[in-house]
Amino acid sequence: MLEMDIIRPMLISGTAFLRLRTNR
Repeated sequence: MLEMDIIRPMLISGTAFLRLRTNR
């Protein structure tokens, strides 16, 4: 289940990045 551990943070980081980009 290491993939989930890597995908989970990646998704959170991607969502935060997208949110920041949209905010600008």
